[in-house]
Amino acid sequence: MPEEDRGPIARFYDAIAGRYELVNGFLTLGLDGFWRRKAVSFFPAGRPLKALDACCGTGDMTEVLLRRLPAGSAVAGADFNAAMLARARARLPGLEFFEASASALPFPDGGFDLVTVSFATRNLASSPEGLAACLREFLRLLRPGGTFIQLESSVPPSAFVRFFFRLYVRAMISLAAALLPRESRAAYRYLGSSVLTFMDADAMSRELLSAGFSQARYERLFPGAVAVHVAVK
Repeated sequence: MPEEDRGPIARFYDAIAGRYELVNGFLTLGLDGFWRRKAVSFFPAGRPLKALDACCGTGDMTEVLLRRLPAGSAVAGADFNAAMLARARARLPGLEFFEASASALPFPDGGFDLVTVSFATRNLASSPEGLAACLREFLRLLRPGGTFIQLESSVPPSAFVRFFFRLYVRAMISLAAALLPRESRAAYRYLGSSVLTFMDADAMSRELLSAGFSQARYERLFPGAVAVHVAVK
């Protein structure tokens, strides 16, 4: 993540680290775990491999990788926020977690078969240059033929669904903000804004190809407000 963006976004995650999993489940009606498992199923793993969960947060996707990838696979996580990483380390004490910006990860070129990012690209996209730098960094980490999987909110293609999606997000964010301590409320207002203003799936595919990936495809998940992107080096 670009240095100029670390301050406000770091404060956002500091404010929600202790409730991150609980509120995610509340806001998505429990679907976030299903979406992560679905995203990992897009990777045709038949052998042990090396995987990195970038922007891992409290380790939700990291744990899915650990459980779903073939036995003998090596899984690591990285995130720029110390509070989120502390929870990930407590949750998965056998794994390595690294505190690092997504645009400058401490790993050699071509060291991973799989890199994942879930529900964090909105933050990386706070500027077009920042998103491009992070996507190029993920590409650098992959071996030739390696796969990048992104799970992220997306603008629903249906105007009908978009209308109700926006109503739902605003209502749930307002409810969460009302129920949470005062210091967390601004964080969830930011979250709602980032969900509603993030690019659509076609635009995200173009970003991946522009960053240098040779292939990029996506699949929308019900009700079209979330998309899994799969890109190949």
